Amino acid sequence: MRPRAARRLFPLGFLAAVLVARAGAQVLPFEVLGLEEGLPQSQVADVAQDADGYLWVATWGGLARYDGESFTPFFVGQGLPSNRVQELLLDRGGVLWIATGSGLSVWRDRRLAPVSNPNLDGQRCRALAEDGEGRLWVGSDSGVLVREGEGFRPVGPAGGIVYDLFPDRGAMLAATAGGLLRLAADGAVELLPTPPLPPDTLRAVARTADGLWLGTAAQGVFLEAAGGWRPVPPPEIAGRNVYRFVVGASGTFYVATQDGGLSRKPPGGARFEHLSTANGMPTDVVSTAFEDAEGNLWIGTDIGGLVRALGEGASHHGVRGEFPSPCVFGIAPGGSADSLWVATLRGAVHYQVRPHCRVLETVGAREGLRDQHVWKVVTTPEGELWVQTETIYQVRPPGADRFAELPPSVPAPQTTQDIAVDAAGRLWLAGYDPAHGVAMRDRSGRWHAWSASDDGVDVRRCRVVAPRRSGEVLVATGREILVSDGERLRRHCDPPPLAGTYISALFEDSRGRLWAGNDAGLARRETDGRWRLLNDEPGLASHHVFFAGESRDGTVWIGTARGAYRFLPGGRVEPFTLDDGLAGLEANQFGFFADPAGEVWIGTVAGLTRFDPAGRHENAVPPRLVVESAGLPTRSIAYPAALDLGWRERTIDFRVAVLAFRNHARAAFRARLDGLENAWLPLRRPGELRYTNLSPGSYRLLLQAANESGVWAEKVALPIRVHPPWWQTVWFRVAAAAAALALAVGIHRARTLALRRRNEELARAVEARTAELRAANAELEHLATHEPLTGRWNRRAILEQLRAHLAPRGTASRRFGCLLVDLDGFKRVNDTCGHAAGDRVLAAAAEQLARSTREHDLVGRYGGDEFLLLLPDADRDAVTAVAERVGRIQIHEGEGAGALTVTASCGGVAVAAGAGLDETAVLAAADALLYRVKQAGGRGALIETLAPAPGDPPAVPAASEPGP
Repeated sequence: MRPRAARRLFPLGFLAAVLVARAGAQVLPFEVLGLEEGLPQSQVADVAQDADGYLWVATWGGLARYDGESFTPFFVGQGLPSNRVQELLLDRGGVLWIATGSGLSVWRDRRLAPVSNPNLDGQRCRALAEDGEGRLWVGSDSGVLVREGEGFRPVGPAGGIVYDLFPDRGAMLAATAGGLLRLAADGAVELLPTPPLPPDTLRAVARTADGLWLGTAAQGVFLEAAGGWRPVPPPEIAGRNVYRFVVGASGTFYVATQDGGLSRKPPGGARFEHLSTANGMPTDVVSTAFEDAEGNLWIGTDIGGLVRALGEGASHHGVRGEFPSPCVFGIAPGGSADSLWVATLRGAVHYQVRPHCRVLETVGAREGLRDQHVWKVVTTPEGELWVQTETIYQVRPPGADRFAELPPSVPAPQTTQDIAVDAAGRLWLAGYDPAHGVAMRDRSGRWHAWSASDDGVDVRRCRVVAPRRSGEVLVATGREILVSDGERLRRHCDPPPLAGTYISALFEDSRGRLWAGNDAGLARRETDGRWRLLNDEPGLASHHVFFAGESRDGTVWIGTARGAYRFLPGGRVEPFTLDDGLAGLEANQFGFFADPAGEVWIGTVAGLTRFDPAGRHENAVPPRLVVESAGLPTRSIAYPAALDLGWRERTIDFRVAVLAFRNHARAAFRARLDGLENAWLPLRRPGELRYTNLSPGSYRLLLQAANESGVWAEKVALPIRVHPPWWQTVWFRVAAAAAALALAVGIHRARTLALRRRNEELARAVEARTAELRAANAELEHLATHEPLTGRWNRRAILEQLRAHLAPRGTASRRFGCLLVDLDGFKRVNDTCGHAAGDRVLAAAAEQLARSTREHDLVGRYGGDEFLLLLPDADRDAVTAVAERVGRIQIHEGEGAGALTVTASCGGVAVAAGAGLDETAVLAAADALLYRVKQAGGRGALIETLAPAPGDPPAVPAASEPGP
């Protein structure tokens, strides 16, 4: 056992909130990672975090590195002397040491390698520790070794099994088969007194502020304090078979047992708290515990895999059979501030939540419920208990033990939709009924029912009644929102801007804003009376709204079919999902309640969630970002610090890891390639980042990661240089110029030497040589203006042609046509058939484009799978004719079921003479038309005319017409 050094500070309240195991029926949320997620083996012996931020998991079937997305396994032959990994240690220099069943390995400079030493080779290494001087100690089946320089030397008696090591006051404590030893680096050995124990019983040792701790096999835990040893029996520590002690970065003391789960004691704590199957753990066989840099608690189990405690301040209720059904439809106040009424799929539960959680009463068919599908339960000031089920309203009078059906005199709607008690104690019912859709009973017992509002709105089909803070009640019928003071019922405001025909969630927050939702979205009416549709609000990922409510800290909660969403007082929207401790993703219509203690209760189809906002802390730890690899066409570079690439390597696939584990599903990064991009790309999930067809030059890739709390890490910069092809290099141009000069000098000398004797022959020779020079220059010009794959004009040359057409000739520029062409489905060819197939498609496309144009038209490759066509002296009809032929282009690649077809989309402009445009305006107009074609499904063309506005030289677009 060894203490874990904290690399960065983190909020200690997180662990306290996660681990508090209050008595009763609550279950804490956990994430379990096992074989299906890529763990090499389910027996997890230890966990550590390296200097980059990766999580390392030691199993008895190999070593694994975890980045939050997937595991990367390491086995024998990849740097491990044995697949049985016993323990991990990150030293103060950032080096990760791995103890295995057959020696030691080390992860240094992002490489895993075995440690070769005659004292370690073939030895089962069980324990690792680092002393105050930074020396590494190793406990093996043959004794203790200490690292000096690059070697290891034995310390203390040889031949005994060492189970655990712990640095203590300038020395090292060792729990061995022969007892408890205190070892000094100079070789001094002291056998320390221990409680009377059977031989070979010690398994773990640690020292905390409470004293010296000993863990044993089957004999439990002992503490030496105040001069003597005392046992620490269950239930103070849940288990007697100790596997490991861990002192976490927070100072928390963990006891991992093989028969009672995990016990922990925070610094200064008076007692141990327990994590076991009783409160949600998948197993009670625990090997280790680890606190990472963000404060996440990771638990290694035997056979159960790697477990992570989820959800600060969250717990689950009703998921272990204590409720008649885990599907919770509604939550309402109980008979006191410390109890709730919970409506479920198979009855209702009166549930005590403080000081301990327990079921006080369950009501169902035996208690007179005609329908056990209970949607909502409310209590009136008179002590009546009203139940809304799928088909009927029923009531239980004070002192009665059974529910009664309503007498015919009560104007309850035939189809139940909602029930509520307002601030004045009046009872409201809403539903569908041919006679009336909303009914109210005042405190005197008098009923009042409405079939229409005072201003003529039909209210026979009401879905929601929502009490206001003013004492009035809001009523939703269809998309209309009405308000009533108990006497009058009138229209309250304009309908919200929601699709659909009804409102299913209605709520007024403490700021006076009105929230309305249905299965098509969410809208909010501001205090100035204007509605705002929130479907596009950043962070709101589901538009199927079930409930809206507010917690006491001013946060508005929206329950949806894909989790809950918190609209924080500052305006940010934050998801609340399974990773945050939600029992199930799908919420229910009445499944929200904020109790007087400030806690939030959420009903889902998979259980009841309890959440204490005060126990939730922002993740202030910036995430780490690592570029794991750069994939090139013919090779891959691991952990690149800079890239120096040839011309044929200008397509790069980066693998980017964001090492944030608190809520990895919401961790993201952004990217910007300086030299190509002027703005950041949108946030994206960790994974692939691809750049293709980079032009020669120098670039700098900037990457920046953010965690789920919006905390940004420092930028990571990766320099990239792409070399030009040989024919674009300076040396080639100099050599070509030198060759031309040498040729000219040679011709001149030959002419001078033979001038007197062969004047005519020299003239013919000069002519021949001049012709060769012209041909060489023509070839150079072709190479400089055409790109090799398609044989068409390259981007620079075609843009020069465009500028030439835009340049004034006399007093005005000449007319011409400009087409931008994009290949539909080209990326699928590259991804499915490979880049060679993509090159064939590009070449074929260029050929078909050339056949689609007129004899004197120009075809150039604009970039990637885009082409630019210039049509000199073309009017709109000529441009349209060419565009239509382009729109009919088809290129087929592959055979059989895997065959793919690539088509072309085209956007073009007919530029009138004297339009007075620059290339940016022409290209922007053509690109906008191309974008419209792509949005419409591709394979077609749109053409516009760019002509000068009357009295003004700049051109304006004329009416457009669709292509084929």
